[in-house]
This record gives sequence, structure tokens and C-alpha cells, in this order.
Amino acid sequence: MYFTPNEDRHDDAAAFTPKVKYIETKDESGEFHLTSFPSKDEIAWETQGPIADRTIERLGVSDTGIVMRRRLMHEQIEVVQDGGEPIAVFREVDDIIDLGPSREWNGERWVAKARKGWGETRVWESPVVTIGR
Repeated sequence: MYFTPNEDRHDDAAAFTPKVKYIETKDESGEFHLTSFPSKDEIAWETQGPIADRTIERLGVSDTGIVMRRRLMHEQIEVVQDGGEPIAVFREVDDIIDLGPSREWNGERWVAKARKGWGETRVWESPVVTIGR
């Protein structure tokens, strides 16, 4: 979904009628065509199988991140249940959240768009590697 703000940077709710375009993820025979990201995503969702029984899993030291993520999720669920705001929710009304640098056409090619606060944008270059002496 895309949003283009008015001059005052707010949406006119009375004039908002979204155009809907459905992306087909399957071909005529009902099979996933796998020619788009949505089709690949949908096949991953639909073919996962039954929900795993997490009560019998055995986590190890390398699964510390999973444990931390689950604790954070449970903690934030309790915050919401107690009427609080969960982390990483921004309810700004006067501004649009910019999700980072993007590209713009400079007349010849696509270049990194200038973004206040991001610093210099550089393309990563692979280091020179020599084999042997």
C-alpha cells in the first residue's frame, strides 16, 4: 500500500478510496508459479506443515537469541495487557516515518538519495585477495 500525503502532510479520510490490485500467486492449474516474491512467500507459508510443539523442544547455548526474543515478546504482551505501549511503536501524527535511504534518478543513473542523519553512503567493495606468494 502506498501513501502520498496532502500539502498539510495529512491524509484526507473522506477522499480515501484505495485501489485494490490482487497479485496472483498461482497459475491456472492452481500451482504456485514462483515468478514473484509474493508467490514464493505464499508457498513458504502454505507448505510449513503443522504448528510445532514448542513444549518438547530442547534449546541449546546457540539458541540464546531465540530465548531472548521469546522473553521480549512475552514481556511486551504483558505491557499491552496492562494498558501500556509496546516498544518500537511510534504514534507520530505530524510526520511520515522514513524507512531509510533509497535511490533517486540523477538523469543518468540511479544513485543513493541524500538523507539527513545517515552520513555518507558508499558502495561496499570486495578487498583484493591474493593466493600464494
